[in-house]
Amino acid sequence: MDERAIAARRHGRATEQEGDVVAIGLIACAKSDEIRLKVDEFQQGLGFVKYSMLMSFLHVDQYRGACVEWGIMERVGENFCFGIGDNAVAVPILIDFVVRSKAELENEAFVAPLKAICDESIKSENPKAYYLVGKPKEIGHEDDGDPFSDNEAEEEVMNSENTYVLWLHPKFFSEHSRLLGHFSGEGESMDIKNRISYGNTDSGNILVEICESNWKYIKSRSSKMWSKLCSVLAITVVVSERSFWMEDNEHPELVQKFVQELAAYWRTNLLRKTDAHLGIGLDGEIVPADEMSESRKAIYQILKGAQDCFESIEDQGRGKLRFNWKPSATTPRKRKAPSPTTNAVSVLAPPSVSFDETSTEIPST
Repeated sequence: MDERAIAARRHGRATEQEGDVVAIGLIACAKSDEIRLKVDEFQQGLGFVKYSMLMSFLHVDQYRGACVEWGIMERVGENFCFGIGDNAVAVPILIDFVVRSKAELENEAFVAPLKAICDESIKSENPKAYYLVGKPKEIGHEDDGDPFSDNEAEEEVMNSENTYVLWLHPKFFSEHSRLLGHFSGEGESMDIKNRISYGNTDSGNILVEICESNWKYIKSRSSKMWSKLCSVLAITVVVSERSFWMEDNEHPELVQKFVQELAAYWRTNLLRKTDAHLGIGLDGEIVPADEMSESRKAIYQILKGAQDCFESIEDQGRGKLRFNWKPSATTPRKRKAPSPTTNAVSVLAPPSVSFDETSTEIPST
């Protein structure tokens, strides 16, 4: 509902545009609530599955610039707001709801049986979650070529021909969420958050420190191998998808050290373990002796993408980055893998419970 109409109804008066405004619902928030979660809750109640969110202009002209510059903060109470009476305030957010496309409906049908497997596994001692990874496109694929072409292709429909399904422990999603949040400044002061948001050399310096502290934290924890896999995969995905800071900072030697150590950890440690020991794949899954499981193929595809990302970064005077992650052709040792035991967790969202074998503390920078 438009903030002017809300304020007007609170004070019993009309606005010049109230006739064009229809109230479709209100949602109460505490200052400590995460604003995106509250918007998720609101839009799901309306039956929508997708939306975009922008900071809305206040109706008072002098607030327009401040509102836009301030942007959307993580917590409700951190956002620009205005009083609407009765000791209440409103946060002006413009939400653009989007209906599902045909491709989204077909993709939903593709993941439905995967969700069913996850829901069933949560009841067991070996819970599973899935992570979808696009298979490499064939040479000459119609999507190859100029990535900035105006000839935008339609949204791709996922199926077994073009998508790997990586089955792994649900802890991956909690680690991914934690790392993604920290690389965005979560848990840091407002000053640090703002400096990260500028996307300049200073931002890069801060993110180098955040990366280094998280990598030390992951390596130092005493945890089971499936837990290590979740943490190392999460930092690999987060860093490779948000890599701007790796070529715009004053510490290229630390960046190079991290990339080399990350590759070595994959090459000499994780990828030498069996699928069962890593906790990937489904129970009872049969894989021919001379082939890799689909879950392992998905991990290899993720690492190939990370390699392409890291090795495309411009030379900062200390040599090009090399991400040598592929292990030598040896057969993993046959070992009985432990069954990970944990509390029930959400499959597609970061779990809200902690895991016994790890600390939930976020490393400081």
